[in-house]
Amino acid sequence: MDNKKAIDDFLKAKKLTREELELFKDIIQETKDREEQITQLSRQARESCVRLFAEINIFFEKTAILSRTLAQTLDEMETNYLRSLPADRFYRE
Repeated sequence: MDNKKAIDDFLKAKKLTREELELFKDIIQETKDREEQITQLSRQARESCVRLFAEINIFFEKTAILSRTLAQTLDEMETNYLRSLPADRFYRE
């Protein structure tokens, strides 16, 4: 668990007696179970973030393509509009 002491490390450091281990066995097991849950949930969260960032990148790429396409379309529409104007309404230098 990335630089954090796990329950086993804590128990080794405290050097509990057999009686103390037996007394706290339910709490120790619950803590081990929660450590495992935290490890799994952390892994899932990291994987979800990786997928999310990949999807965001795809979104930005598609948005950029859409923006360029819209700008090109607008330019073509303006060009076509100017070409369709009668000569007497279109000012030329």
